[in-house]
Amino acid sequence: MTTTQKLIQPKLGLLKLAEKLGNVSDACKVMGCSRNSRGGGPILSVPKAL
Repeated sequence: MTTTQKLIQPKLGLLKLAEKLGNVSDACKVMGCSRNSRGGGPILSVPKAL
């Protein structure tokens, strides 16, 4: 497993859990992290409608 893969795996796991739970905040609570602490910024970047 490459270093990049090692860094991405936990984030993918968090996103899969968020999808299953339907809520990013709840997934972060289960995983024991802050929504803003993963990767130095927001987990999901949702573009704003124009």
